[in-house]
Amino acid sequence: MSSITSVRVATDFSAAAQRGMERAALLIRQLGIAHGSVYHALDPHFIRAVRDLLPVLAEVEQKRGYAAESGLEKARKALEDASGIPFEQILKEGDAASVLVEGSNPDELLIISAKGETSLADVVIGSTTERALRRSSGPVLVVQNPATQPYQTVLVPVDFTEDSQRALMLHRMQCCTSCMSSRLCLRSMAFRR
Repeated sequence: MSSITSVRVATDFSAAAQRGMERAALLIRQLGIAHGSVYHALDPHFIRAVRDLLPVLAEVEQKRGYAAESGLEKARKALEDASGIPFEQILKEGDAASVLVEGSNPDELLIISAKGETSLADVVIGSTTERALRRSSGPVLVVQNPATQPYQTVLVPVDFTEDSQRALMLHRMQCCTSCMSSRLCLRSMAFRR
């Protein structure tokens, strides 16, 4: 297992997603991360419904795509300005959780807000955040509160499975690398033995 080398930031252009972007910028500077990407998913159910309703509504679909591209461009620029590193912008059609975790890896931290724009699908089959947490093959940070300062304490839940062991090892490598807290490193190392 290696340390985190890049971040993948989810946005739906909501105020909650903005908090995730702010936290990403702080972590990038704190951990010395060199690359990032910002993701937005276009809801396929809405798009299919618009296509099927009337050909005239295709213009609505097109405008929605342009608005998403414009919003994603603004998010990318804001992240680059706040973090000082280059960001790639990714706009895909599909289920948001699937789009976010597709191609994820253990070296890339997915940063997603706890709540975003809620759709009927989220109410019926669970939130995008929950589905992304379950499906991601890499580490995920769920952001709830505004990012006013760097994290001082990290809680690593442990249930003695391989996944919790990997989480603990990743934390140990990351905190030792970034010197976030020597106390946290010592606790992690003591537990590992």
